[in-house]
Amino acid sequence: MGAFDSLVELGEDEITRDQVHTRIKEMYGEDVADLVVDNALKVADTDGSGSVSREELLRVHLMNPMARKHMDADCNNSIERAELLALATTSVGESHSAEIVERLFNELDSDNSGSVDSCELQLWLSKNFRMETVNVPGQMLDRGEIVAVQTRIRERFGENGCDK
Repeated sequence: MGAFDSLVELGEDEITRDQVHTRIKEMYGEDVADLVVDNALKVADTDGSGSVSREELLRVHLMNPMARKHMDADCNNSIERAELLALATTSVGESHSAEIVERLFNELDSDNSGSVDSCELQLWLSKNFRMETVNVPGQMLDRGEIVAVQTRIRERFGENGCDK
């Protein structure tokens, strides 16, 4: 979606549905269906408040493989605290990034190694983003299939780590 401060009015702490709609329209150059806006908001709004906070926006950036690749400055296929801080500074603003990064990095680094490897990241993504709330036109999503995949991920990686 872009940097937080480019989406909100000065002094606002949450991105609204209308702001998401405006940004998507700017990105794609045409009006978009409510379904697209609603799905973007459902994925980003992890606390169900109806808007997107700075922390939620940073979490969405972590979903994006290209953002993660760009963030991995030393190209070691893991995320260090400094790399997450650099992303946070550009996406949520320098004055808010340190506090958010501290909280989020502690959540991501489940083995307390000081870096987040791909196993930790995939486990975190599976716990924090629920795609079953996204609506796909003309397609019925089988919730049982989604739950089965989530169960296989947990069985393989465990609740707090990587390869069992």
